[in-house]
Amino acid sequence: APVVVMGFDDYTYVPRSKNMTQSKRNRSVPDVVFLDSDELPPRPPEEWMASMRNRTFKVKVIKFVLLRLKQHFRLEDRRSVVLDFHGVPEVVCGSYKLPALFAAHSHETPLRRGECDIKGPDYLPLRGNLLLDSTDGDFIPIALIQLERQRQQGPSSANIFVRRIKVRTTTKRAASGASKREFEFVNIDTLLAYLKESFPRANTPAASFGVMAAITGCDFCMNLPALGPSKIWAARTKLRDNPLSECADIISALVVVYQQLLQNKCKGVGPESIRCIT
Repeated sequence: APVVVMGFDDYTYVPRSKNMTQSKRNRSVPDVVFLDSDELPPRPPEEWMASMRNRTFKVKVIKFVLLRLKQHFRLEDRRSVVLDFHGVPEVVCGSYKLPALFAAHSHETPLRRGECDIKGPDYLPLRGNLLLDSTDGDFIPIALIQLERQRQQGPSSANIFVRRIKVRTTTKRAASGASKREFEFVNIDTLLAYLKESFPRANTPAASFGVMAAITGCDFCMNLPALGPSKIWAARTKLRDNPLSECADIISALVVVYQQLLQNKCKGVGPESIRCIT
């Protein structure tokens, strides 16, 4: 690739609402005490995953990696390397010009870009392809929304591909009981076209899909009882006329989905009641 961007989460601007999912993940690992005044150890600690759950430790690791990357690529002349961590990204080598998004900002007027799933689509060109390499599932709906927005703003021939761990559509495992990690590429343009077919009356089908994905649980939204991805997707035909753009839209959609899901237990709630709510 002529341009390689390495992104890192900037925890200064990660919303507090993520704390609830992080707290849930932290329960499975032991607490590791690491203070601002502590130095990184000379080698990775044995409790690596637990240590990386400590935000102070993780930020120091990021800064260490950034320093080594700058030293390694400073004489690179075959491609441009960009480091995106805090504030305006740094072009370490090459002739790449940062997107216009960054032109009017500085450390005094920050962009408040926190996580990499938000940062990635900022590099989407008007022409050509953007490849996002990540294991974070949030990249898919965010990439869909950004591609949809760009095309609604004007002519664009750009596309986004996401390289991620292959999704298993079956729970069947190999005879040995282990499953080999595989990767796949997701064509966001193809996926966006499918969403347009699935939501023919929606002005922003990608945004509607993003809301549906968030409802099933994401970094900033806990999952809801008895409502997983397959069930919310099965109810999409009932939500085609709902823009899912306002809080009231989302609440009414949840009422519709739960009414369908629990219809045997909600015999007193008929279609007339649902129409009054929606």
